[in-house]
Amino acid sequence: MVAVTLFIIVITGSVVGNTLIITVFFRFKYLQNATNYLICNQSIADLLSAFIVCFYMSIAYFPAGKVFIISNKYACLLYLWAHCVSLLCSLVNIMAISIERVIAVAFPFVNINPLKKKFVLLWIAVTWIGILVSNSVPIFGVN
Repeated sequence: MVAVTLFIIVITGSVVGNTLIITVFFRFKYLQNATNYLICNQSIADLLSAFIVCFYMSIAYFPAGKVFIISNKYACLLYLWAHCVSLLCSLVNIMAISIERVIAVAFPFVNINPLKKKFVLLWIAVTWIGILVSNSVPIFGVN
């Protein structure tokens, strides 16, 4: 019972916090700079991860759900694919935020580049596409 309560508190905090970050980012235009694009992307990846874990745990908590996941190969693969995508996007995005901050501190004049926002948006798109494609290979039967 303690584990379920803790799980509910963590998932609720994650969903509320990340939703607030995404809402504030899109609502206020002056917050839409390169660093905040990366922070919003991190919130999207964390929110996706929270929803996937919440959905899977709510299914696997019941005996019928455990049987469904164990007996259905594609349901298990789909969960693992979505979980790997969300966690890998989160990890790569933390790396991107770290690199962006190192560049901002070490090379302050590079940080004011007007093309920085476009480069960050391109990095985010390439990251998501690359992770989606690379994690989709096992679903198509390639080991």
